[in-house]
Amino acid sequence: MRLSFLDPLYAQPGPYSSAYLDTSTDVGPDDIEEQRKAVELRWRHLRDQLAAQGADPATVAAMADVVGSDLDLAGRHGQAIFAAGGRLALAAELPDPPARDVARHDPLPDTMPLVLERAPSIPYIAVLVTRGRRQPSPPAGEQAVADRGAGEQAAEDRPLGGEEGRLAGRSGPATRAALASTFIEVTIQPGCWPISKVTPSMSVRRRAPLTSWRRASAQIARELEDMARAEGAEVIAVAGDTWARGDLVNQLPKVLRNRVRFLNADGAAVAGDRRPAAGAEAGQGAAAPGGGAGAGAGAGVGEVESNQPLLGDRLRELFRGRMAARDRAQVEIFLAQRARNPEALEGMAATVAALRRGQARAVLINPPRTPFERVLPGSLWIGPEPTQIALSAEELRSLGVDEPREEPADAALIRAIVGTGAELVVVSRSDVAPADGVGVLLRYTDPATGPQAS
Repeated sequence: MRLSFLDPLYAQPGPYSSAYLDTSTDVGPDDIEEQRKAVELRWRHLRDQLAAQGADPATVAAMADVVGSDLDLAGRHGQAIFAAGGRLALAAELPDPPARDVARHDPLPDTMPLVLERAPSIPYIAVLVTRGRRQPSPPAGEQAVADRGAGEQAAEDRPLGGEEGRLAGRSGPATRAALASTFIEVTIQPGCWPISKVTPSMSVRRRAPLTSWRRASAQIARELEDMARAEGAEVIAVAGDTWARGDLVNQLPKVLRNRVRFLNADGAAVAGDRRPAAGAEAGQGAAAPGGGAGAGAGAGVGEVESNQPLLGDRLRELFRGRMAARDRAQVEIFLAQRARNPEALEGMAATVAALRRGQARAVLINPPRTPFERVLPGSLWIGPEPTQIALSAEELRSLGVDEPREEPADAALIRAIVGTGAELVVVSRSDVAPADGVGVLLRYTDPATGPQAS
């Protein structure tokens, strides 16, 4: 996992005020104001803690300006907020609320909990395929249904059932009428799990008549292919109408078909999904990238905003215990290197030495056993520069650092990882359990580290 999103934070000089707080809105619409008051109360406690630790009023005020700014997001989530010198340095959403609200004012920002919340950082594409029937337009002045609530479907998308919805070789008037009023709708949303739970991307929606689905699905498959390659998607999660989704997936190239995971779903609309304006039918939508509306296949086009990830609950199960492909590859290389020279690659001493030399390609850590413990207990010694890190003050002084500072080990380690451009791999103890819960994958070797596997 790359940590470049933390670069702006460390570019700002400390000391830093860090706060993690629960901003969940797992309540009904009528209770949002009560939830807002609860968040304000939790923030007041954190604000008082920061002041007691020496945070200046301007820095605390900068943090207060963004507290609760995510209350429009549904479900359970949180915020991580960092400020220094009277200025906001970083405000980030947390896919899950913190185990407890925490505030610290220290020379280094407390970023490890934020980083752990972003793992495993798997890029994916979610696809929902539904089948529905077009209904007559409502009388003038009557409000058409535009939104779907949880477990609901708009009347215009009422699913077809039984023989009525099948493309069988039948030509009776009833069957022809049913087919003529039936459409297939495909919603596509890229994301990176789990951060997409709280920062969902814009979705793209395509709609086409069932009678022209074969041609339309070819166009949609090409667009899905382009999106998957652009996003570097490791997984294409597909749910909904069994026949239509299978037809769509079969038109993808083999390399992408191998990434498809079909999810059990009834094709119901996703709660919180705000639908495009009525009439986004064949040829009536906004222009598709690289072509006109419905270019070549009669597929309707529209972009859809959402405050929830498409197929979110099903994605949670799909990605449970899974590592990103890049991280898994890093682990395999680490295991090969460790087999040749374990002393240079695992444990706190080896990891710190590699970071100090700028030799670390990636640092591997085991997650904490419980939500309330630090990832790396104990402390490390640091100097003004990210590479000035050591196990003892004497070691840093021998390297020319006049005034070493003792800091929590995980905060010092993350600063060095970001400052040297290394990556972080969060790996289960059941996969790898390095000494001290930390190991390092090397960019290159030298006499101190010996020959390694590449």
